[in-house]
Amino acid sequence: MRQHRVTAAGIAVLLALCAFAPSARAATEPARSQLSFTVSTGRMHDDNVLQLTRQNLDLFTSRPGAPRFLIAQVGDMATTADATLRARARPWSRRETRVELDAGVHRYDHDRVVDWQEYALSAAQELTASRRHLLTFELWASHIPDYYLGEITDLDESVALGDRVRQSLSYQQTRYGLRLRQVELHGRLEVSAALERIHRGYNRHFHERDNDNDQWKLQAELTPFQRWDGAVRVSWQRGDLNAKGDLPDPLGVPDRDISYDHDGVGAGITLPWGRARWRGRLDGSFTPESRRYTTADKFDILRFGRENHRRDSRLRVTQRVWGPLDAIVTWERLTSEAEFHEGIAFPAGQTNFAQEQFGAELRARWELPLR
Repeated sequence: MRQHRVTAAGIAVLLALCAFAPSARAATEPARSQLSFTVSTGRMHDDNVLQLTRQNLDLFTSRPGAPRFLIAQVGDMATTADATLRARARPWSRRETRVELDAGVHRYDHDRVVDWQEYALSAAQELTASRRHLLTFELWASHIPDYYLGEITDLDESVALGDRVRQSLSYQQTRYGLRLRQVELHGRLEVSAALERIHRGYNRHFHERDNDNDQWKLQAELTPFQRWDGAVRVSWQRGDLNAKGDLPDPLGVPDRDISYDHDGVGAGITLPWGRARWRGRLDGSFTPESRRYTTADKFDILRFGRENHRRDSRLRVTQRVWGPLDAIVTWERLTSEAEFHEGIAFPAGQTNFAQEQFGAELRARWELPLR
């Protein structure tokens, strides 16, 4: 099994960049501490909650229900809720410290098995006193206690019992990482480098799928006009997901290795309008990604020599309504298409899927000066 880990040397390289940060003189700003609280709630529609392929969509139409499906319907409405607590202070002169705690919930109307929650904690520390060449160091961590993917065949139990056995495929996810942000060109250019690990631990039936996904991300954001905050972004991401699927199995049944390499280059745009009580903005992004499965098992014909091409498109419109209240409309479309370079090629209906989500929410934010 290939190994790729976040090494101490890699972290040291990022931290070493701090030594080269310019030390331009910044304007004196009064020290202040501030606490803010944001809550939002909304409704969204997901037209393919399990990202089913065309073949499985047809199968659900003809044979819905257990043991193949635990969902009540392919598409469903969901209620979303999110709460964020932010604290900001300057324990050091002209260097701001920020801490953020966030919790989010997705609760589906009918497909309750797909409900999920996420909790996150992040911190950011300004390392330079210069506004022109601001360097910021960030840390973050998040956790999803349980995420459901569907019902699949458990090969080990099927062989042991001599009959097909299906089990629920689910995992818990923890992600953590660090980022350096550098501001240049009088605040009009921001570049960042991030290193992140995503760990997924599957339930007891599918421990062979446990994996670590280590990935790098570089991003540059340009605000070309001095009096307008419209911005364009470009990002590059590369990572390796390494699973335990190639470890020996006590029953002699080879476990499927779901490891893959992935990379992609994305672009985004921000278009703000209005001022003060009528301000709003549009955020859009398009991120293509390629995933190349790395299994050496030629008998795993579903993954051997396979490459998935994913396309993630997102739009988000935010408009101030009144006082602390914002209205937000979101849309997202994710597609995945498989390409086979060796072995057997499967029909598109067995491997490809499309998922579209759209929703609306109301968000309110309150700020409390502490001193």
